[in-house]
Parts: sequence; structure tokens; C-alpha cells
Amino acid sequence: MYFSNFLGLACLTGFLAETAASNDIFPATTEIIRKRFKLRNTSWSSCGSDSDAIQIDSLDIEPGFIHLPGDITVNAQVTVNANITSPVKVTVVAKKKTFLGWITLPCWQQTFGSCTYEDVCSLTPYPDDCPEYFVDNNLPCHCPLTEGVVNVDNLTTTLYMSVPEWLEKGNYMAHVQFSHHDTKLACYEFRFQLA
Repeated sequence: MYFSNFLGLACLTGFLAETAASNDIFPATTEIIRKRFKLRNTSWSSCGSDSDAIQIDSLDIEPGFIHLPGDITVNAQVTVNANITSPVKVTVVAKKKTFLGWITLPCWQQTFGSCTYEDVCSLTPYPDDCPEYFVDNNLPCHCPLTEGVVNVDNLTTTLYMSVPEWLEKGNYMAHVQFSHHDTKLACYEFRFQLA
């Protein structure tokens, strides 16, 4: 779920505790394809409602150049309006703009594209003890998430991502929805350009 998490990182910021550590958000894979992209024209918006349990208040991802693998720094504030327990289903619909319009990208090895994760809570690499960054900053690293405000300040991590060779420069969008059983928790749409 490596690149899909990055595409939906804004939405997943509320769940950084599920998948992140101070030095390794995503574990290394054997299929690392080194790529370098400039991230431009980034934007995100809610496709949910003010009553959703997860509200992204702010999000900033640096730098503008992304090296795969490479470091990113995340600053975010997320309000969790209810206690959230497993299972938390995440549905990602990723699209790329072409001369024919927006085309939906298939799910590639459960790491990139339009993928569904039945329970992101079960994907945490830290079922017991949280990494030092999380302890020091009073952040959870596994479910359940408790109601309150989650602040992520200057979390620098290395992204080890397996991405398809056909990934190329262009305009992309990702529609990311979180749910618990039949209850929608959050919905966000992200747009960006890889140059």
C-alpha cells in the first residue's frame, strides 16, 4: 500500500499513526524503482461533510522534488471527532489525465493506483510499542484512535516505494474514502502534477 498511501497522505495523516515511523513510513521492498519527480500544483479538498469523524485542518508535504526512495517532511493537523476502531476500510480511486480525459488507474500490486484496503488498522507495523517520534509527540501508532486533535510537526521519513515502471509525468488525482463498516469516516480528493 506504499504509493497509494503517499497519494492519499493528506487523508491518511489522521492515520499516520497506523503506517508511520520517524524514519520509515513504508518498509523497504525488493522492487524499488528509482525515480525522481517534481511535485507541483498540489491541492486537496474534502469530498465529505463537516460531520465526518476525520477532518484535515492543515497539511503540508515537502520538498517539491520527490526522489524514490527519498525523504519527505510532513506537517499536519487533523481533528478526530470520534473514537475510531478497527476495521477502517480505505478506498483509493486514482486517475491520470490523458488526451482522452481522466482515466482510472488499475490497482498495481496493492501499492499504487485504485486500490481498496479492507482494514488499514491491521497494516500497522507497530502493534505494541510506538516509535520514539510518536511517544515524544503524544501520537498514536495503532488503532483505536481516540477523539481529539492530532498534530504532526516536521515528521521526516524515508519513502521506500514500489511504483510501476509506466508511472510517468502528468496530472493525477486521487479520491480517498475512509469508512468503518457502513459509516463514512472521511473523504478527500487530491490533485497534483508530477513533472
